[in-house]
Amino acid sequence: DDGHVTWVSTTKNPLRDLNGNIVGTFGISRDVTHTKQDEILLKKNKEWLEHYFHFIPVAFIVTDQQGNLQFVSEKLLKLSKKQTALKFEDIFWGMEFNEFLKTIDFQNKKEQEIEITLSLRDKSKTEISCVAISSGQENEDGTTNIFVIQKQ
Repeated sequence: DDGHVTWVSTTKNPLRDLNGNIVGTFGISRDVTHTKQDEILLKKNKEWLEHYFHFIPVAFIVTDQQGNLQFVSEKLLKLSKKQTALKFEDIFWGMEFNEFLKTIDFQNKKEQEIEITLSLRDKSKTEISCVAISSGQENEDGTTNIFVIQKQ
């Protein structure tokens, strides 16, 4: 009545009498409002960041330590003929991913900005100056994010 929104997770089961006939239901509800609000906020922030990086003319990628690209800005996405299951080598030329990991000292320099020059896989092999930052925290699947951001 007061306009307050609450989210609950509910489990319901049949209630049976001694003969096994269903005579009603019973259930348990758990308040998941904070979890749902966090989920909504994360989705909103993700959408905002995706829109932001799709419209600014800067190169930005998020990759894991195997070179699988999790996010690619629109500027870089245009360079690749593939749209899904993109790898580091689909966007950048002249440096294999393992060499990239060594250059940014992935194992030892977590959460530190490392400057690096990368060549785009375009016709002229344009070089761009970037900052690479490895996250210090693992994702749920055991991978670690590496952010590569073009310097302006």
